[in-house]
Amino acid sequence: MVEEEDFYINYTCKVSSDRGSPSASFTLQPTDPNNLFPIGVLLITLVLVFTVSIVIYHRFKINIMLSLRRMFPLLHTNTDSNGKLYDAYVAYPRVQKDEVPREEQPVELVLGLMGFGEDSDRHKEEIC
Repeated sequence: MVEEEDFYINYTCKVSSDRGSPSASFTLQPTDPNNLFPIGVLLITLVLVFTVSIVIYHRFKINIMLSLRRMFPLLHTNTDSNGKLYDAYVAYPRVQKDEVPREEQPVELVLGLMGFGEDSDRHKEEIC
């Protein structure tokens, strides 16, 4: 086995045979470290961490934002509008192109919400 103190020393190798006795000199040098494997592992790890972070952020975006607002209240000073124009939105059913909306639908809706129910014909005339 080659030890650390064996490096950078000149060695001479002599061979004797009927053909002659050639000799050669050589010096042992340590091999260059293989940096390709650690760099590859580091890059793959960084890509995996980045990908997992993006997936977690998209999955828990609202929870992360609310937690950050709670932990760092100085970063979010405007709590009046929260970036929204309105506090409530109106939802209505879509009307098909060939369907003509009935005029009494809003009245029936209001009467239903007021609790008049099916006998709204009597009250419909009073309201309209």
